[in-house]
Amino acid sequence: MPAKTFTANASTNQLTCTGHGCVTGGPSVILYAVDASVLPAPLAEGTEYAPIVIDANTLKLAPIAAYAVNQLAIDLTTAGSGTLVLVKVPG
Repeated sequence: MPAKTFTANASTNQLTCTGHGCVTGGPSVILYAVDASVLPAPLAEGTEYAPIVIDANTLKLAPIAAYAVNQLAIDLTTAGSGTLVLVKVPG
């Protein structure tokens, strides 16, 4: 999957990423902040996260697949800023 841009909403803990193609608990995703952008806290660049699919354009993240399957999402404390990119790990 090519890299896709996303935005985050700290109040809902959701990422909006049009046509993300993820599956809950499926292959992990890695996030990157381009140039001087900042990822939503507490997410870390280059770390693998397990997706929790809300719909075709919306997802939440969990630290591991077992948490994702049980709908235990990471609590986002900020929305981040700038150009944010999501890449699905092959698998």
